[in-house]
Amino acid sequence: AEVATRAAAATAAAEGQASEQRAQTDAARRKEAEAVAATEAAGRRAEGFAREASALRENLGAREAELEAALEAISAHGDKVEALTTELAEVRAAAARAAEEHEAGAAEARRLIDELQADARREAAAVREE
Repeated sequence: AEVATRAAAATAAAEGQASEQRAQTDAARRKEAEAVAATEAAGRRAEGFAREASALRENLGAREAELEAALEAISAHGDKVEALTTELAEVRAAAARAAEEHEAGAAEARRLIDELQADARREAAAVREE
């Protein structure tokens, strides 16, 4: 009877441990799914940043071309040339700042993706070890 009681207690303990392991595995799988979703969202954000940066470069490039054409057309008028040269420099500076900001955003998104992927790999490895 004592052996049966011990066996029943050991069985209950093993079942409890198995249940706890299943719960941990389920939690790890949920975390992995969340990390995958977050990685995908970060990827979409990075793609959005890249599209915005590209459109901004195109728009600013067109504006720069317009200003350069205007400079050539009125080069005989010193005051206007000076004003357009200043505006062109400002447009170029704005383009450079915008490109840096968007590239920094894209780099941050790539860094987040890398972190999330590393987290997902660690979680998956932990689940496999369990």
